[in-house]
Amino acid sequence: MHLFAHNPGIRLLRIPPKLLLTMKLTTFILMIALAQVSARGFGQKITLNEINAPIEKILQSIKSQSGYGFIYNVKDLDNRKITLKLKDATIEEAVKSLTKDLQLSYKIVSKDIVLTREEPSFLDKIKSAFADRDVRGRVVDEQGNPMPNASIQIKGTSKATTSNDKGEFVIKDVADDAVLVISYVGYKQLELSVRGAVMPLDIKLNQVTGELEEVNVEYSTGYQKIPKERATGSFEFIDNSMINRSVGDKILDRIKNLTAGVSINPVGVDPLIIRGRYSMELDVSPLIVLDNFPYDGNINNINPNDVENITILKDAAAASIWGSRAGNGVIVITTKRGKGGKPSVSTNQNVIVQPRPDLYNTSSISASDYIDLEKFLFTKGQYNILELLNNLNIARSPFTPVVELLLAERKGLISSNEVTNKINSFRSIDAREDIKKYFYQTSLRQQHAVNLSGDTQYLNYYFSAGLDNARLSLLGNSTNRVTIQSQNTIKVTSKVNINLGLSYVNNSTYIGSNRGEFITAGQKSFLYPYADLASNSGEALALVQQYRQMYIDTVGNGRLMDWTYKPLNDIQATVTRDIKKDFTIRAGLDIVLTPTLKANVQYQNQSLVGGGNTNYSLESYHTRNLINMFTQVGQDGHLSYPIPKGDILETNNSQLISHQGRVGLSYNEKLGKRHEIVAIAGAEIKDLNQKNISGIYYGYKEKGSFVSSNLNYTNSYKMYYSPVNTNQIPYKESIGETTDRFVSYFANFAYTYAGKLTFSASGRSDAANLFGAKTNKQRGVPLWSLGTSWAVSNEDFYNINWMPLLNFRVTYGSGGNISRRTTAVVTIVEKPSDVTLFPTATILNPPNERLRWEQVKTFNVSANFGLFKNRITGTLDFYLKKSTDVMATFPVDPTLGVGNTLSANVAGVKGQGLEVVLDSRNTDGVVKWSTRFLFSTSNSKLTKWLMPVSNTGQTYLSSGGVVPILGKSLYGLYTYKAGPLDPNTGDPQGYVGNALSKDYEALMRDVTLDSLKYNGSREPIYSGSIMNTFRWKSLCLSFNISYKLGYYFQRNSINYTTLITQWGGHGDYSKRWQKPGDEKNTDVPSFVYPIDPNRSEFYLNSSSLVERADHIRLEDVKLEYVITKALWKSMPFKTINLYAYSQVNMLMWNASKKDIDPYYDNISRPSKTFSIGLNITL
Repeated sequence: MHLFAHNPGIRLLRIPPKLLLTMKLTTFILMIALAQVSARGFGQKITLNEINAPIEKILQSIKSQSGYGFIYNVKDLDNRKITLKLKDATIEEAVKSLTKDLQLSYKIVSKDIVLTREEPSFLDKIKSAFADRDVRGRVVDEQGNPMPNASIQIKGTSKATTSNDKGEFVIKDVADDAVLVISYVGYKQLELSVRGAVMPLDIKLNQVTGELEEVNVEYSTGYQKIPKERATGSFEFIDNSMINRSVGDKILDRIKNLTAGVSINPVGVDPLIIRGRYSMELDVSPLIVLDNFPYDGNINNINPNDVENITILKDAAAASIWGSRAGNGVIVITTKRGKGGKPSVSTNQNVIVQPRPDLYNTSSISASDYIDLEKFLFTKGQYNILELLNNLNIARSPFTPVVELLLAERKGLISSNEVTNKINSFRSIDAREDIKKYFYQTSLRQQHAVNLSGDTQYLNYYFSAGLDNARLSLLGNSTNRVTIQSQNTIKVTSKVNINLGLSYVNNSTYIGSNRGEFITAGQKSFLYPYADLASNSGEALALVQQYRQMYIDTVGNGRLMDWTYKPLNDIQATVTRDIKKDFTIRAGLDIVLTPTLKANVQYQNQSLVGGGNTNYSLESYHTRNLINMFTQVGQDGHLSYPIPKGDILETNNSQLISHQGRVGLSYNEKLGKRHEIVAIAGAEIKDLNQKNISGIYYGYKEKGSFVSSNLNYTNSYKMYYSPVNTNQIPYKESIGETTDRFVSYFANFAYTYAGKLTFSASGRSDAANLFGAKTNKQRGVPLWSLGTSWAVSNEDFYNINWMPLLNFRVTYGSGGNISRRTTAVVTIVEKPSDVTLFPTATILNPPNERLRWEQVKTFNVSANFGLFKNRITGTLDFYLKKSTDVMATFPVDPTLGVGNTLSANVAGVKGQGLEVVLDSRNTDGVVKWSTRFLFSTSNSKLTKWLMPVSNTGQTYLSSGGVVPILGKSLYGLYTYKAGPLDPNTGDPQGYVGNALSKDYEALMRDVTLDSLKYNGSREPIYSGSIMNTFRWKSLCLSFNISYKLGYYFQRNSINYTTLITQWGGHGDYSKRWQKPGDEKNTDVPSFVYPIDPNRSEFYLNSSSLVERADHIRLEDVKLEYVITKALWKSMPFKTINLYAYSQVNMLMWNASKKDIDPYYDNISRPSKTFSIGLNITL
């Protein structure tokens, strides 16, 4: 308050009488002079023309024109801006106009005007408590420009409106405790309380800067929405702007590298995991909840354009309400609903282009090296046995073109010069060139989405349709997805709402017979590197496959079907069509029983139907080969065909039907000004039925769906290519069905004191036909959680200016993890005998009444903070996690009659982790720069293992799965300890005890577990990302950099055993040791013939091939430009968003000694994607 007054605490001085007389005369003269000035000032006319100007500026203008000063409390002005136009007004008229709508009163005291806030009378207070009011205001952007068509809604109600062309709006009859929600596409949503607000409201919206917003966040658990300030658990919230930052048709691709502790991996044991693995063998993917119910379909069916936000539940307090399914975390997906009063139409279109992959990232022995190797092997007699079997008509085993030439030369069928010239012509061929040119194409994806939404007095509605087409990278492959989504809330009365939802997905996939880089020849593991797959004109060329070329060129004297294999032609000759339909219906009823108590009933029916079939046409190699193989020659030379001439159709049909129901009560009451209680309780039931039917049909004709039914599957037929071999016609027919049933009870309670302290508790009891009887009876020991949060910065004693926000949260509780790997009751599989086709039965698992879910207990402590006026905000989470009753597979006595292995609760796992999220506003000027930093660490170890431990080291060599060793990471990478190459022979060397050894059989047999080398984890211990966003006016540029640290991988290298038997191998062959001294420059052993398989196996599992996988990667870059009516007033749309996006996926740094990308070791590297798109809101 600006006041000038006496201080009565100062002692007055004694003034002499003469001096006092002089002062009185002087004062009298000054009063006369001031009175004259005052009269002139009071009569001074005031003229103003201020638009949206600060009140203090207007007061200064009035003071300068009138001479009157103002005394006021700055808080009463509340930094308001008003519009005031005056012409020749008196001071009295000016002040009246000024205070008219500001709820201020004034009093003129001499030359000062005192402004004070109006205090309503007692009667007025009573009236206002029961009376609604009209809310009016104006919405502007950061530059003060009006924002037409902004949405203004009363929170929690359907009452809403939109602003006019001047940004102005009015909502009639608004309750005094109402909260306005103001939103505009491309701008941050704002919430304002009506209570005490001065009309008209001046509302300024700020553009979205690209970072995750920290205000007005409500976490969804799938059962209820929890305001961020009241949450005790560990949540992660991803809003719509961040979901739409990336471009793609899969929702998981949209949230990659956006949250701490959530790993979405292109390679590795677990493609999707939250806070690491705490299970031995079960699927550790989080539970997916879509619109309040667990989603039983493929998460890739969900159209990202329909998703409003995603909440990730990471600890027990957040996820325990989902009980035995929540041990791995929960991803809660909320789809869009209607907003605003008027209908709104939005459309999103984009195109994604991706060039052919880099096939040369796959290391392959060169054609010249392989030819020289074949020539060497030929001189050593490597192919003599196969040649003999061919000559005796016992086998028709194929040879590569080089070996065929060498055999022909040895028989004198071709001259040495011709052989040399022909072989040399092969040396310049690289099969990868033809594969990339003829088997791959530029990928092209198109996304089209449109939605209509709105909110009226009686109906909240949202309807969307989406079409996604993709021409995939492999020639002949494509996908097509159609999605329809509808969400409606019918407002029957002010206390009764009916919710109706419907979603439909039709996902079609078409796959040709195209193996791309994995094409093989001769039924081997590789394609010989000089294979020629197409002529210069692009005509398909034959490739050696199951039989020797000279045999199929002459066999049958033209009476058999063409037996050549041309991979390029086969792409279209074999087509797999997979059509999956997902149809979901939701219905719900919300009833307000009292102002504090609500009831709800929800039901969901989900039906997933999959129809997959592979049609091997008569022109396909698969069909021609089977028909020829089973062709029978009668005594008179007549040919018969047990497999009829026609297509072969393989089918695999599936059906999933899920019924889920839930009833619940919710209680929410504020007791006085300091106490708030929120609670929910209810029960739910689920029935999930799955069926699978598969079969094979011969002689199929698509027109008329004709098939042959008179096949004899029990007879053993002589093979045409070798009469000594017999086979039955391949038979494939199976029917399977499973039914899962769940019954659950749940409750959640939270108490908040003075908006500072919150205590929460939740509990759940689960029973299912998957669990044992003893487990289902233990309803008295439910899964549970306890939590508390303390908003320290809201305390009166808190006075740390540089840290305006500080909040602590602590939780502890348990969740679970279930699987259908085994069941509590005897499970029997019935199937026909492979020989007689008579029915047989096999016991899949014996009864286990003690079978239960894996129990996962989590302790979590968190801190939320804001620094330097919240320019930096962040969250720290530290957690301890422990799993008990962990399921694992172990060997059993085969004489028990239940197979060789069983699964039971036999292990325990525990670990800990730290997660850091930092958001900073680096600059707030013309160019706005924000950064989001994520860091997480997770490390789980096996703490309990009830099964016998093998002491043979070979048992624990890493195979890509979980390795059960007490006290070590579940992802441990174990190898033989490698010594240096033998300088005289280039042999790999290992250690038996402390001594170097080349006894490879002993190394594999005698090396114990303790003698293996533990290299570290195969999954990252540390991971995170750094996203930077730069915004200038309506232009925004952002890029995301990820990092993964503290892990290892075992790189591929040459396998000499398969090199000589499988027609190809790794390019490390050229780096092999060849002469003394090479050991200084290479760790690739020498090639030795005859091959010792144990030697090759030792090298491939030695520490020589272990590399650090740490790396930093540029993930993506996005550039967008948003056009609003504030920028283009005559634009017929609300907003236009133009964007360009690239998934770069480029290594910026890696720790590998061989400079290998751990994501793409010896496989093709995907090319960068480039996309452009347009989003329009009408």
